[in-house]
Amino acid sequence: MYKITLDGSYLYHPWIRGRCITEGALTQEVNKNGSCDVSIVLDHPLAASVLRRKSMLEVIRFGLTGSEKTIYRGVVMNTVEDRDLEMEIQTEGDLVFFQDSIIRPFHKTGTDVPGKTTPGNYFKWLVKKHNEQVDDFKQFLIGQVTITGEAADRERNDYSTTRDIMDELVAESGGYIRTRTVGGVHYIDYLAEYEQAGGQDIRQGQNIIDVTKNVKTDDLATRLIPLGASTSNNEWPVTIANVNGGKDYLEDAAAVKEYGIITKTVEFSEIQDPTKLKEEGEKAFKKINGVNLVTELSAIDLSDAGYDVDMLRIGEKVFCAAPTYNIQQQLQITKKVTDLLKPANSKVTLGGTALTYTQQQLQAGQGRVKYTTVTAITNGQIDEICIYS
Repeated sequence: MYKITLDGSYLYHPWIRGRCITEGALTQEVNKNGSCDVSIVLDHPLAASVLRRKSMLEVIRFGLTGSEKTIYRGVVMNTVEDRDLEMEIQTEGDLVFFQDSIIRPFHKTGTDVPGKTTPGNYFKWLVKKHNEQVDDFKQFLIGQVTITGEAADRERNDYSTTRDIMDELVAESGGYIRTRTVGGVHYIDYLAEYEQAGGQDIRQGQNIIDVTKNVKTDDLATRLIPLGASTSNNEWPVTIANVNGGKDYLEDAAAVKEYGIITKTVEFSEIQDPTKLKEEGEKAFKKINGVNLVTELSAIDLSDAGYDVDMLRIGEKVFCAAPTYNIQQQLQITKKVTDLLKPANSKVTLGGTALTYTQQQLQAGQGRVKYTTVTAITNGQIDEICIYS
């Protein structure tokens, strides 16, 4: 079950008369703000108390045993009143607060600058600078920081929002940024990976709604040239030629035979050692030297449907089994949409990427994308299957 507070008072509680909503949808996605939109009647006791950009809305999941957990915290962005005498309250998750602070230009060295630092420490510095600029309710404590990476010189010559720089950091270093509220304390984490989920699998014929498999070659490379830092003696970047038999590129012979020569570059502007550059280049090459096989499933969270299983949490990985579509793997929960009034209608989206260069993945399509979709499941049975090739 779910209950909702607005600035600490119940906006919705299934057991309290007058604290009702007419609609409520919570959307959570990996590395995004998330949103929660709820509708109330205009004579709701809290209707006149809604303050745009200030009122905080929290969604709390609770059970009959007294356990409860805040699963969402957001700020009211907009309100819409309609002819049915209802008000829709539109909120965005509290990660949006990082769009309210600006990181000013800074040099590699100096006072109160990040200097040469790892992604994790750079993240901590960004949060500190954000907290110095904003209201108390927009501030966060540093929580879990498990991201790893090489230290690099940091400098900027522009005025960017903290959120924009965080997005750039994730694009460069990977990982996941999330916020969470525990015991009234608001944390922000930067994770290398989410925690593993447990207690509930996603299985065909049980809780899977849709299955989509996309096979694409858009980002395929069969040769990769790693480029390192530029040195003072040579304006050209460091390459791996000296430690790679005179060749400045890495090659996947099987992929070349399959798809031909497709050359791309990858930059590591902080690396000056050719051996280290080759190691990092090989890691990057594994991500782009094959066909991109993306599997996406939509499923029902059985815990919302009344089953005694652990809830599905955004970002975590669960085991998915759909033998008809050759899916037997861990997939990440990338999106969750929760119907706060009818939790059984909620669903999650799971996605995963596998890399392969075998022609079997492309089958007879010769490069065409193949989609396989289960359109409906009723009483545990597949009602209709549509296949497009």
